[in-house]
Amino acid sequence: MVKNISLNEPEPTHMVDYRKPITENKPAETPNFRQAGYSASSSDGMASGSVSTPAPPPAFEGDSSFATQAVMAGELIAKQGQKSNEILDALSSLKDLMNTSSIDGVSTGFDDLYFDPDEKPKSLPEMELLPAQFIITILRKLKEYPSVHYLAYAMRDQMALERICQAVYFPTEPVSLGQLTTMHGLLLFLLEEYIALNDPILNGWDITAFLSLCQKNLHIGCQSYEILAVPHVDNVKALTLGVVFAQLSSKPLLAWTLCSAAARHVFTLGYHRERSLKSDPPKVADEKRHLFWSLYGVDKNLSLTLGRASNFQDFDIDTEYFSVSETEGIAPWDHASITFISLGRLQGMVYEQLYSATALKKSQAERHALIGNLDAQLRPWLEQWREVQSQMSRDVMAAIDIAYYSEYFDLFFGPTDIIYYSVQTTLHRAASMGEGVHTTEITAACFEAATKGLHCHLKFLPVFKKKMGSNNMDSYVSWFVTHYVSQVFPFPSVDLP
Repeated sequence: MVKNISLNEPEPTHMVDYRKPITENKPAETPNFRQAGYSASSSDGMASGSVSTPAPPPAFEGDSSFATQAVMAGELIAKQGQKSNEILDALSSLKDLMNTSSIDGVSTGFDDLYFDPDEKPKSLPEMELLPAQFIITILRKLKEYPSVHYLAYAMRDQMALERICQAVYFPTEPVSLGQLTTMHGLLLFLLEEYIALNDPILNGWDITAFLSLCQKNLHIGCQSYEILAVPHVDNVKALTLGVVFAQLSSKPLLAWTLCSAAARHVFTLGYHRERSLKSDPPKVADEKRHLFWSLYGVDKNLSLTLGRASNFQDFDIDTEYFSVSETEGIAPWDHASITFISLGRLQGMVYEQLYSATALKKSQAERHALIGNLDAQLRPWLEQWREVQSQMSRDVMAAIDIAYYSEYFDLFFGPTDIIYYSVQTTLHRAASMGEGVHTTEITAACFEAATKGLHCHLKFLPVFKKKMGSNNMDSYVSWFVTHYVSQVFPFPSVDLP
């Protein structure tokens, strides 16, 4: 099907370069790497040294937890028995029994992550680093031209890579495995972008080897026990990058595994509860919200695609959405991300109410009523999305000094209609399932949604080929097969009028 679609003009082999510099007059500054008295982590370009595990915050425990109840009881008894040494001694012993590692009597729980503290890794896994001069070169480029991939994958802080590279290449304190893994993940996406654009900045460097090295180091980190088991913001960032890369590599099960680990981390750290973020500076709290909701959207999509219960239970989440950027050029990207959070919530509802073990036991009458209700909630979402698209029109973007690529916005979010009709198809497919019912027959609504989705695909594919180039077609075909064809599997062929 892909090969049979032709264009009226020659197809580019690489992604079309629509980038514009942030400023036309001011040259990009050289990153401030070479500070007096600092040297690279090792002379042979290898990351080395002892493992740095930052002191973790208290593990989040809800109001029903033993630790929370014990603290509340202790406070009550302490008020009534301040003059009784026996009671105070008993309270002290209770706190010690709760956990050997505690903050104000609340267990951190993090010393339970290893059977024996002495078995914690004493050194970092060996990771070869990219040449420092190459890093400086691409960071200068990044300062001048914002990364398209960072925008598309909701990584708002364009220069986070610069700070983490400074920490790794010229450390003033021990570097954590989470930092190393995150750095290589960010570098990986940036290099893939420059390769897709055939950017001349890569000339003279062995980019194939560099790309392979970044992939290898991302793999090493994401597959390590420390990243998978220790709740820390750096590990969450590393896993999030791993999830995205696994999806792009057509490995949904791996993406689910990494996403599940990251989900455990953010819940352990309390990112799902607004009260846990109140004491953070606004910028830090917003970064945590951004991480949380990014994972939420991926999880809900994978949950429905793989037919597994979500790691994010909506009844236990009250954290607010992240704030929309005050920068005009980036605000529409934020609005788009927030809009997809609501779609993720609807995807979760489709699975829970129609495909979970409990849902499949409901009567056909109940299931049809649920399908109608969910469809009524899903339809307005598409109109909401149309409003976001209108904010990113080229006329609007033409008036913005700092350009954040309306052309790429249309490219990365172009498949939105395909995703929408995929969800709608899955929703109506449930009408043919239930207790004692499982048939390949489909309803008219299901067929209509599937047909519209395929039409949207045929409409978008030439746009993708024109803007992304023929060299990047594999990624689209993989995405389409994984995220759409799997939803319409009962129809081996659909004749389009």
